[in-house]
Amino acid sequence: MTADRARSGPLLLIVMSLGIVIAWAIPRSVAIPAAAPARVAIVILAVVVGTGLSWRLGLDLRAHGVRHPVLRGSIIGLVFGIYMALADELVFRHQIPPSQIDIIANVPAWERIAVSMPIVLVDELVYRLGMVPLLAWLFAGAGRTAEGAPGDRVFWLAIVGAATLYILLHLGVVTGGGEPTLALAAREFALHVFAGSLWGYLFWRNGLPTAIVAHMSAHVTLQIGLGLVLT
Repeated sequence: MTADRARSGPLLLIVMSLGIVIAWAIPRSVAIPAAAPARVAIVILAVVVGTGLSWRLGLDLRAHGVRHPVLRGSIIGLVFGIYMALADELVFRHQIPPSQIDIIANVPAWERIAVSMPIVLVDELVYRLGMVPLLAWLFAGAGRTAEGAPGDRVFWLAIVGAATLYILLHLGVVTGGGEPTLALAAREFALHVFAGSLWGYLFWRNGLPTAIVAHMSAHVTLQIGLGLVLT
């Protein structure tokens, strides 16, 4: 485990440095709901606490688990992005906030993809690297000093909990400034809680780079697909 920690050090340093720059620069409305200095502090705290708890819980942060974990993540992400675009067109079209449809209609897909990529990195640092280990540690028992990893149920609770918490902290974006409804809640669970849980699963089983690449890849097919089916 000590060797694994040493080898994951450069990865963590790079992603944290990028996360700090992005958290400072991106607009408040599309990032962590806080001012720039607070966003930077949140990213640093998430990386430090999440890394420490990941090691404590036996999580390997490097890409691992299959022969080509990052390639696996990219394929899963591309397919999931198609699923999201089709679901919005075929099932949830009337639940999409008008403000989001306006963006899709007026901003080119490549620009939406470019804007999404740095935000994805911050999201994964905070909600996967930071939040999933924290919730798993709390669910497993904050006072325990276990040598082994908690059971699968604990990690699943943490993964779904982090994905749900993301939605609750971004209600203004989710609703487009309108009122939450049951239909909108169904869309969020079918799409975005599902997505966050999928990235959390990949983080758990295949490492942080796999989750980041999967999330980024999903935005490629999602944004292209939304442009095709909603305009």
